[in-house]
Amino acid sequence: LGSNYQNRGDAPQSSRLLPRNLNFNLGLLGGGRAGDVWNIDRYYNDLRSKYLKAAQKEIERGDFKRAAYIYAHLLNDYHSAANVLMQGKMYSEAAAIYKDHLKNNQAAAECLEKGGLLHDAIDLYLELGKNEKAGDLYKQLSQYENAARQYQLAADKCYTANDYLE
Repeated sequence: LGSNYQNRGDAPQSSRLLPRNLNFNLGLLGGGRAGDVWNIDRYYNDLRSKYLKAAQKEIERGDFKRAAYIYAHLLNDYHSAANVLMQGKMYSEAAAIYKDHLKNNQAAAECLEKGGLLHDAIDLYLELGKNEKAGDLYKQLSQYENAARQYQLAADKCYTANDYLE
């Protein structure tokens, strides 16, 4: 029901939809095979309602990957897809959506941190210039020299910016 990745070429003519794997897969998000855009103007609201009900049903069943598929692939709602993946504790996949499709590195780093993927989170925090947060994560990893280096960089930035209170 709308996607940044529509109009990928002409698909072979058919009067029916082809079967699809309904489990969320990062590799298939944002592209895939050729597919024509169908005119669904009259059916948009009805389809949207049905997809939302189907996603909620999958969440209730505990099938978070299928719910994420519905949100990302069918509804083009990446925020909800990432949220449902986090509910299912699939932090790496949620982080990939935040980073690659929503361009939100802060949320991606937070996901990685929640998932215990601290080295990956540190990399993103450093890209964001969040040295103090990176230092905190290094400290959790018992990498005290790296932590001290990041704390010093954070202090130097504050000093250079005349932000003495910070």
